[in-house]
Amino acid sequence: MPAVATTATSLSILVPAALLPGEGEDLSFNAFDTTAPAAAQLFKVFQHFASPRAGEFLLDNGDVQFDGELHEESSLQLIQVSSDEESGEPHINVRPAMSHFDWAGVMQEVSDALLDEHFLGTPEELARVFTEAVREMAGIAALGFAGEAVPLLTLRPHPETKGVGVTFLGIWLADSRTMQKCAPPCPDSPGMMVPRPVRITTSCSTLPRWKVAA
Repeated sequence: MPAVATTATSLSILVPAALLPGEGEDLSFNAFDTTAPAAAQLFKVFQHFASPRAGEFLLDNGDVQFDGELHEESSLQLIQVSSDEESGEPHINVRPAMSHFDWAGVMQEVSDALLDEHFLGTPEELARVFTEAVREMAGIAALGFAGEAVPLLTLRPHPETKGVGVTFLGIWLADSRTMQKCAPPCPDSPGMMVPRPVRITTSCSTLPRWKVAA
């Protein structure tokens, strides 16, 4: 079942099934600002919901490690983030559509790059290769869905290893109008970036430490 492309007041996103809330779990978005631009605020709602649940990839010294179960990141579920027309309150709804993300393909792309004699071996170069591979596989995972496949990632410098931490939050099925309003990184969503290509900057250290309210 193909998804409907997003509008200024609705976002369609394929998210790892592991990020979905448990049955009966109550999500609170008390900090939602109904006076701010709709698209930017819906991204804040999504990142508030998804970031605490997501596993992190550590890119360091020509190596990629993941702190969770990679197979759980492969199954993607379509969700819709929208706001109520009258009250402006945000809603996250699970839609009856799924896809598969090929992490094996991402790792193969990274392995091939590491064997290239021109590979620089820096965390920034590894992050570039990794995010470009994610973008390529995201396009495949979004086949059959309406909208442009835009991977949503957070990046941060890893203080202990001097590497880069990358979190995959899902694939935004974007329409051109909202894309223009939310050029990477999306306004008011610090750290959530679109890899084309990704450049590691000091702003990544300001990622918010959001928690899902009980």
